[in-house]
Amino acid sequence: MVKSFKSIAFALIATAMFSTAAFANTTTVTKASVGKNKAKPIVVVDGAQTNQRVCLYQGEAYSLGAIVEIRDLVLVCQESNDFELNGALKWVVLESSHTRGQE
Repeated sequence: MVKSFKSIAFALIATAMFSTAAFANTTTVTKASVGKNKAKPIVVVDGAQTNQRVCLYQGEAYSLGAIVEIRDLVLVCQESNDFELNGALKWVVLESSHTRGQE
């Protein structure tokens, strides 16, 4: 009985090792390579985040009307199209060292 238990345990462990290795090879995502076999990126979308209108800067989300100063630029988060009430937002140059000198 002990001998058959060891045989069964060994067989289960070996099966698990080989099936895990095979599974790992099928689910590995790598960077796109040059040539025929290009890996396609996996896109993950959080459904709760899809309806938010934001301007992005350095990984941070800013709402409509937010102002960010970058070196000599002052940017404001505004609507991309003034005729849309729920359209996309974009950064617009509010002021820069170039526009200050022209006044």
